[in-house]
Amino acid sequence: MREFIGDVFDHMVTSYSDAYDQKEARIAAGTQPKAYFVDNKFLLGANVFYLTFTFILYKYMQTREKTACESFKSILLVYNSICVALAAYVVYGHGSVLLDNNIPREFVCNDLVVPGTEEDVDGHSSRMALYSYVFYMQKFWEYMDTWFFILRKSFRQVSFLHIFHHVSITVVVGFIYPFEFTGDMYLPIVLNAGVHVLMYSHYLVAALGLPTPWRPWLTSIQLTQFVLIAFQSGISMYRGDSCGAPFFGKLMMVIYMASMLILFGNFFLNAYVLKKDTARFGAGVEPIEATRHHAREVILSLGGSLSHHHGIGQHRAPQLQTPERKAMKNCKIDDLQDIMSRSGIVGCKNGRRYSCDLAKQESVIPERG
Repeated sequence: MREFIGDVFDHMVTSYSDAYDQKEARIAAGTQPKAYFVDNKFLLGANVFYLTFTFILYKYMQTREKTACESFKSILLVYNSICVALAAYVVYGHGSVLLDNNIPREFVCNDLVVPGTEEDVDGHSSRMALYSYVFYMQKFWEYMDTWFFILRKSFRQVSFLHIFHHVSITVVVGFIYPFEFTGDMYLPIVLNAGVHVLMYSHYLVAALGLPTPWRPWLTSIQLTQFVLIAFQSGISMYRGDSCGAPFFGKLMMVIYMASMLILFGNFFLNAYVLKKDTARFGAGVEPIEATRHHAREVILSLGGSLSHHHGIGQHRAPQLQTPERKAMKNCKIDDLQDIMSRSGIVGCKNGRRYSCDLAKQESVIPERG
């Protein structure tokens, strides 16, 4: 076993060295796509900043009230809209190349096409490099997922899986991109960008109070993408170095997809099979305490009383503003159950004026992947 691990490590180092020399040759020839912020120093610095700022913001928000719903909704709608647009741009761009009959493309063993060569039909290599670069940069934009959760004091959402995914995806994509900007990397990029179109569309549409029929399938779709990506990289590894990306890139993808399958698979098992409440990401407070906390806040925000004689304050309804009175009258037991849910999405939750229509957005949803 030790000898096998040593051989794999030596193979990985050799493949990286060869790929690096080829990249340097492309740079010298002026055929390497220009891309900023793809060096290892930037990757390290960006993730150190992300982790440090996340920790500081977490400590800061521990002693403060969560950001009010009214001041967040517009920002989050714009943020989610941008996320959908960026991911859709990547899917559309890659799709336009993949569906072009003049450009040969297989499921696996696609060679890297250098811009300006005979194989670069209609300049598709440069276009794919651009779409892949947008995909890469969006991963840093999505750091704000974490900070929005913390500003809303939804600390349970900032789990190990959440932090690990945001850090690791930038490292994996940034490490492979300079060496494989076309080739077999089309599959991981298209699948992941497609998942993010569905995911952020769910956040956007739900924040507008509209139904999202595809929500129950999101975790299954995420797990499927991991399997397909690992399957492609596994076949490529089996067929040897002449197939697809450099060996170090294929090995990195297989290991990374395995980690995602384990982490997301564990969430899927606990949330949808065993139906454990602990699947809602993070330790946080105990379920009963969370329920009591949200119940008190909703009742008081609707002008109610905590006295058991007065229910949720229906006797004070005439004194409330019309939207609040309408929301309170429309609140049924199942609506309150939604409001008191420990889970949440990137959107307004638990504001001082809370409508039942907004509460219906809240549901158990998977982490991004």
